[in-house]
Amino acid sequence: MTRAAGVLSCGTLASALVAMAGAEQWTSSNNAERQEVTVSYMVSIPTLSLYEPVLVDFRINNFGPAEVTANLGRGFNGNFVVVVTTPSGRTTDPLRVTHRGAAVLGRLSIPPSGDKGGTLVLNEWYDFNETGTYRIGIQLEGEFRAASGAEVDALTTATIQMEFTARDQERLRVTAEKLASAVLAAKSVGAAFTAARALTYVDDPIGAQYCREVLSRTTRADVILVDGLSRMGNEEAREVLASLAGGQGERALLARGALARLATSPGPGVR
Repeated sequence: MTRAAGVLSCGTLASALVAMAGAEQWTSSNNAERQEVTVSYMVSIPTLSLYEPVLVDFRINNFGPAEVTANLGRGFNGNFVVVVTTPSGRTTDPLRVTHRGAAVLGRLSIPPSGDKGGTLVLNEWYDFNETGTYRIGIQLEGEFRAASGAEVDALTTATIQMEFTARDQERLRVTAEKLASAVLAAKSVGAAFTAARALTYVDDPIGAQYCREVLSRTTRADVILVDGLSRMGNEEAREVLASLAGGQGERALLARGALARLATSPGPGVR
């Protein structure tokens, strides 16, 4: 089972590559099937411009002597639950990601005395559209199991703080450029998808422009980028989709489907 206690580390983009600091160790019981597992979270940049993606790295640390499997849910993020307190003091109900269509059930095997992790794009849970300071509670509710099948206790919850300033065009451009480069340079499909998803949450005409740039150079993230452009729904995003829809093949079909969704959408910026 999971327990409501956790760890937060904050750092810069450079320090995001450094191992999480401050993970709490604890002992659940003398049962040999029990492990010591914690989930840590890192915010690379705690102050952002409006319309910039919120990226949170998570790391699952297994301090026990045997392998543990973590159930992350559909799309490797479906079992993360987020509660947001806005700058105006409103607190949301627990929020989950909704996946449209098929999504892989994400299971992560963590070796003994080892760790594994990934990146969450919190904009998938909530639209951060106010300036000011947010408090965000994150919990991984999925099961943790030992190789024997026994359930493992884990500490999986933390509260982080983010601040949003007014829209900063230059900052959005720099962020979009970095994310576009990350899609193109990614060594795995998963890494490319994460960077592409983050790029689509540069929810601004600048984001659509860099989506166009990536699409002109690779097809590896077509599904993510086309879906993201449909969600953006701004004029630049519609122009990119219209251009793609005029082509041939699977990409054109994806773009036509996105345009069809936009035709019934209540408007840009609505999620």
